[in-house]
Amino acid sequence: MRFRNTDTVHGHRHGFKSACSTVNNYIIRKGFALIVFSLLIPAFAWTQTLPPQEIQSYTFARKAFEDKLYDITIREGQNYLDKFPQGQLKDRVLYLIGLALYHQGKLSEALLSWQQLKKDYPKSPLYPAALYRLGQVYFELEKYSLAIPEFEQLWQKGETSWKEPALFLIARSCQRDGNYQKAAENFKQLLNLA
Repeated sequence: MRFRNTDTVHGHRHGFKSACSTVNNYIIRKGFALIVFSLLIPAFAWTQTLPPQEIQSYTFARKAFEDKLYDITIREGQNYLDKFPQGQLKDRVLYLIGLALYHQGKLSEALLSWQQLKKDYPKSPLYPAALYRLGQVYFELEKYSLAIPEFEQLWQKGETSWKEPALFLIARSCQRDGNYQKAAENFKQLLNLA
């Protein structure tokens, strides 16, 4: 017997990933790479305006993340936050810490980092990515009523490249939350965008 609904067979994390793999590919193609690029801009871009210690601290955490050393990323990111509470790279560090925690499966802790970025840095280039990640984690935790507002905010305030993925995830969250009418309306609106 074959199961078509992988969500009930493999659990909610896989369900999100399988349901949204197309969306994730779309995001990568349509601009998510720009968000990641802004996170990974080489340190020399800031050498004219930032103290060398701040650049070094951020760069160390970033390189640890690139090497998938998530414990070190979190530790060094926290060291950056402690040493530079008003640092110019704080939004990037919060996003990095959230990603590292996410990769470790510490979803509730990752939420805290991205919530702080959302609250403190609404003008950050990483703001849309933080909204997406917040919605993603709420979706994975099956807290659809919390995921929907994050995706709606991404839909309203995100750049063009975020519009279609956000609308898809709003519809998918509504569907999972049992609000089939709203899900159908959002899926229809998504089709009209295509």
